[in-house]
Amino acid sequence: MQASIAIEEADVIIFVVDAKDGLTSNDLLVRDLLRKYNKKVVVAINKVDILVVLLPSFFLAIILAFFTPNTFLSLAFDSLGAVIGTISSSFLLPILIGITNSSLQTFGYVAFIGIIPVIFLEIAGFIYEKEIILHDYNQLDDEVVIYV
Repeated sequence: MQASIAIEEADVIIFVVDAKDGLTSNDLLVRDLLRKYNKKVVVAINKVDILVVLLPSFFLAIILAFFTPNTFLSLAFDSLGAVIGTISSSFLLPILIGITNSSLQTFGYVAFIGIIPVIFLEIAGFIYEKEIILHDYNQLDDEVVIYV
């Protein structure tokens, strides 16, 4: 009853799920209850091992580097230094240490924060290069000249 009142009054609901236990029957009941109210729901996954997310993201960045133009690649890895530089050391590290109560796990979060712009810029470079190639190809079709 109290949960229903809180859901009705809320604008946004944060639904926290335990990653180690997976979706339990109680989680499924809460999910069904939230669907009835048609509210905006943010799903937060708790207790995720950072290496499970961090290692694949670094492999993805390395693989994307082979398909990214050099200009975007240098911007991507330069953004890594910018993101994990002064902002992380002075602002994010103290917050993450306070949240996790562990300075060792904190560096994994900083690495994850740093790799995200690298991946996005590599993907942007890949898309940009494909658009340029597609644009040049389409332009060739428009400028066909027939000599008689």
